[in-house]
Amino acid sequence: MDEHGERLSTLDLVGRGEFTVVTGLAGGAWVSAAEELSLRAVRIGDAGVRDAYGDWRRVSDLDEAGCLLVRPDGHVAWRSVSDVPSGHVGVLRDVLNRVLHRKFPPS
Repeated sequence: MDEHGERLSTLDLVGRGEFTVVTGLAGGAWVSAAEELSLRAVRIGDAGVRDAYGDWRRVSDLDEAGCLLVRPDGHVAWRSVSDVPSGHVGVLRDVLNRVLHRKFPPS
């Protein structure tokens, strides 16, 4: 739900011509990594994207600290079911390199 209480689809949160990292409330490290790489980031459960019915974890099949990397066309390019011990920026950069078949520029 958005800040106005309207129900949103995850498709409403991604795309827009950009790669988007989507994570749960415990995914702060993924959000920071996305920001460092100039990617959009959405944390399900934050004030602007509430999960009023607790559906996110159930339908995504991810831990609260897991994440999705969603392509600009809305398709999931990669997922991490749970958090990684460290190196979130490096992990996202490596994934982007594989998805894009090129070297993603360092930050």
